[in-house]
Amino acid sequence: MEDKIEFLPINSLREPRVKLREVNRESIEYLEMRDSIRDHGILQFLLVRPRDDVYEIIEGMHRFTAAGEVGLEILHHPAV
Repeated sequence: MEDKIEFLPINSLREPRVKLREVNRESIEYLEMRDSIRDHGILQFLLVRPRDDVYEIIEGMHRFTAAGEVGLEILHHPAV
């Protein structure tokens, strides 16, 4: 399988079937990350895998959750 970078609409991503840990939306770290994503976009990749007609998140659940909270529609850095 070939690794590649794609820009995906946020509505094409789904939470994993089994969550390894919950997102604490009240932690200082999460709130700072959410504010950074709102101001600058996502600066790190999310790792996903195809699952039916969507992509399942493998790594980056906190970034995905924060991006949804701030209203991002496509997960990429605005400067790209």
